Amino acid sequence: MDKLVEVSVAQNCEGLTLMEDGAPIHTAITNQQLHDQHQICKLNWPPSSPVRNPIETLWFRMKYIVTCIFNPNTMDELMVAINAVWDDLPFDHL
Repeated sequence: MDKLVEVSVAQNCEGLTLMEDGAPIHTAITNQQLHDQHQICKLNWPPSSPVRNPIETLWFRMKYIVTCIFNPNTMDELMVAINAVWDDLPFDHL
């Protein structure tokens, strides 16, 4: 399970919505069961294409830093990490 989803589920976040492409990890039965069990909504999204969606590059970078450097275990830690990474992004990455 994705670390960000894991923290959100562990903190009983309601109204969680994910945007995922058709990658095998996103379409796996266990992943779908997790979404059903925790009532996680999923936005329909076309196959991944950085050209189509330039935010993907920024999101990948933020997600990497949040999960690998901060490694949050609670929703509060996750929010602090996201805000810290966002605040430290160079303007030319936005």
